[in-house]
Amino acid sequence: GRALIPADRRARATMEQWLSWQASELALVSRYAFLALGRPTPGYDNREKIAVSIEHWSAKMAIVERALAGRGGYIAGSALSLADIALGVALHRWFATPFGKPELPRVRAYYEALRQRKAAVAYLGDGTP
Repeated sequence: GRALIPADRRARATMEQWLSWQASELALVSRYAFLALGRPTPGYDNREKIAVSIEHWSAKMAIVERALAGRGGYIAGSALSLADIALGVALHRWFATPFGKPELPRVRAYYEALRQRKAAVAYLGDGTP
């Protein structure tokens, strides 16, 4: 458990920032498109709302793409943290939800690296959301 929480205060604050961002901003904008397309749910069939959700979701994923530049392999630095686990699940939904996505090579590489971790296989291994 403690290894997933950085000892360095700056890295810990960065981890907490990403955890909060994923739970609030990313989850909020991705919800409608995910429930419409990734896990079809009655009542999530408004094409305009789906399009807006996809647009905003893609914009948030572009933030992750930019943030991964020079981070050391993980979102909060050079070691796996709780933020990577939360983002890994969010990225799993992103890649498994069927819609046209922008090219985000850092996000793709980061997700694939997370998927290779032994503990992630049960959750991210088969490509279903």
